[in-house]
Amino acid sequence: MKAPDSEHIFNELTALNNELVNARRELVRTNERLTRSMEELSVRQEWITASINMLPDAVLAADPDRRVGYVNESAVSLIGLPREELIGKDLKELVRLQDRSGSPLDPDCLFGEGPQTKVELREATGLRLRRWDGSNRPVAGNVTSIHDPHGERIGLILL
Repeated sequence: MKAPDSEHIFNELTALNNELVNARRELVRTNERLTRSMEELSVRQEWITASINMLPDAVLAADPDRRVGYVNESAVSLIGLPREELIGKDLKELVRLQDRSGSPLDPDCLFGEGPQTKVELREATGLRLRRWDGSNRPVAGNVTSIHDPHGERIGLILL
């Protein structure tokens, strides 16, 4: 078997180098597109956040582990705690729901679990949120699940 000559090795290395240069260029273009997309998402998030903060209704978002990820200004006011204390907290620590008679409702009902169901929550009249100062505030108790593209529930919005 004949050993490869230096010209053949040089040509193969040149071709590999060209492939690497082209792959690097494509990575740079992809990185630039991703950076632009992230900037666009950030602007959209600012618009959405500002819009939700302007709503007169309280809006609270929680993940499947019942951790609060977002509250608008109305929710901060309604619950009676600073936003910094609300974010990351377990929903059960924050949302102390009561029916008209003052009986407590398990916050798991917001997820369609627990002793009360989501249907019972939606149909309840006189639903109240017990604030941290001990006062009670009437709430509608509207709940919407958030799903990923595969249909898995990734959280909920409580309004």
